Amino acid sequence: MKIGYKYDAWGNADSYCSNPNDLLSAITATLFFILNPFTYRGYFYDAESNIYYLQSRYYIPEWGRFLNADVYCDTGTGTIGTNMFAYCDNEPVLRRDAFGYYSSSAATTYAKKWWNLRNIEYKDYGGADCTNFVSQCVYAGGISEMTYISKHPWFHKKFWIWAQTGPFNYTQVYYYKASSAWINVKSFKYWLQNYGHASKEIIIKKSSEIKDKIKDLSTNHCTFVIFFMSSDPKINTDPETKKEKTKYSHAAINGIVDKENGNVYYYAHSDSYNCNAKKRGIREVLDSGKYCQVSLVVLK
Repeated sequence: MKIGYKYDAWGNADSYCSNPNDLLSAITATLFFILNPFTYRGYFYDAESNIYYLQSRYYIPEWGRFLNADVYCDTGTGTIGTNMFAYCDNEPVLRRDAFGYYSSSAATTYAKKWWNLRNIEYKDYGGADCTNFVSQCVYAGGISEMTYISKHPWFHKKFWIWAQTGPFNYTQVYYYKASSAWINVKSFKYWLQNYGHASKEIIIKKSSEIKDKIKDLSTNHCTFVIFFMSSDPKINTDPETKKEKTKYSHAAINGIVDKENGNVYYYAHSDSYNCNAKKRGIREVLDSGKYCQVSLVVLK
């Protein structure tokens, strides 16, 4: 017996079976639908109340909106961004919101503002600022609250103390503390993929593969993170065993997804890049030989 689900764009669901004229099959399909809580987009569904639980808020598909308000008064996405009850910026076909927070539009607003600047609320890591910047972008989009106590915490903290600069003089001195997952390429990638923030990974090794592999991706900005694997043998070779290892050494977040020409332009730090300039995309990166592989980690 085949059992499945049908939905409209907002997640209003119904069950169906391969033989709807068979009473036993129909009853079994209905019971399975009620007992299985993970249905539309993988959200937790309560059949009795017809409400989805998205980790931080409750979503009512019949209304097409959240039951309770967002923690953000304004996500920076225009008029819709001030509606604290809107689901996926009223674009449920193109977007999902696994935690009741993430808005790619809000992340894009942040990326456009800070791609060539440094936000003083965060430490500037100079030539190693790439992952720090991408973490800031996805945090601005609300992908997750900062986590401090898990095995792989993801956080950045700014605090200050009074420091004595003379016999009777004190001044405020700012300090920053960030977890490895916030600032380290490999740890950040692991955190995204193993803590419920990524829906899939796409590996691209040649520029000729790009057009086919990005054809099903959303064209919205800041919907996936790009990880670059260095071609430098000093980085990709274990110094003890002399064996090749997988080493991603750079991170960025997508901007323009050019499906027609097979390219993805991005926002990035360290070397600051603005996707709108269309001067450097993953095609140019792979063709340059500096990086031998890119990983596109699609955000939930």
